[in-house]
Amino acid sequence: THKYGIEVPKTWKDAKRIDDEAGDKINLWQKAIQEEMTNNRVAFETYEGDLVKLKKQGHEEITGHLVFDIRLSENFRRKARFVADGHKTSAPAAITYSTVVSRDSVRVLLMVAALK
Repeated sequence: THKYGIEVPKTWKDAKRIDDEAGDKINLWQKAIQEEMTNNRVAFETYEGDLVKLKKQGHEEITGHLVFDIRLSENFRRKARFVADGHKTSAPAAITYSTVVSRDSVRVLLMVAALK
């Protein structure tokens, strides 16, 4: 896909290919990836504790991927963001459940509140 006439990669391999096709030594996408990975380095450090104990407590190991974008306000700066693949984990039902209130219930509630 393209944004502002510039090809936006979908994967790390696409970013490398685009930089290689550009032919210059600037490597804008690779610099964006390097900046993001430098900022999030702590997320990739190995946990020194007991992984089995963490998994028994309900923690899950998840993967992630890069999302790419171009910032118009920053002189067409290339941005890369590392995001977690949250859709691959199971979330507790208590967190994801959302109730829906009907319009009639809200009307009755407002009418009762107005009468008091």
